[in-house]
Amino acid sequence: MLISSEKIRLLRKLQEKSSSVTVENCDDPNFKSWRNLVERTFIKVFGKESTEFHHFNDLNFFYPAMVHFNDSDYTADHIRCFREDFSMLKSSIEQYIEEIEEQNNDVVETIKVNIEKPITKVFISHASRDADIVEEMIE
Repeated sequence: MLISSEKIRLLRKLQEKSSSVTVENCDDPNFKSWRNLVERTFIKVFGKESTEFHHFNDLNFFYPAMVHFNDSDYTADHIRCFREDFSMLKSSIEQYIEEIEEQNNDVVETIKVNIEKPITKVFISHASRDADIVEEMIE
């Protein structure tokens, strides 16, 4: 299992690599490469059965036209769907990073609270034959 800082590093790498996608088409080689990287990264970070991975798999990045009418503009519909899904995925990655950072902050705050509490009792377990030694330690 990856630690939080490694998860954040991998997700930030996805954000950086998204800038290589300049053609708004799901068949573009740069997009395909980035999408494959997203898939592999999500499996590493969240697992194949995670909600995040399933949401990613639900994105199409294309207009799923079953029937194409002569008066419809398939190209415009395709670009619109690509933009929506691409934007949604990038936004989701940003949200995942924020959630992981918030979890880290919560853990750090819990640790700080626990460290700041003074230790008032110590339990020493020992065998009865060691009672003399333990008595000296307690004093």
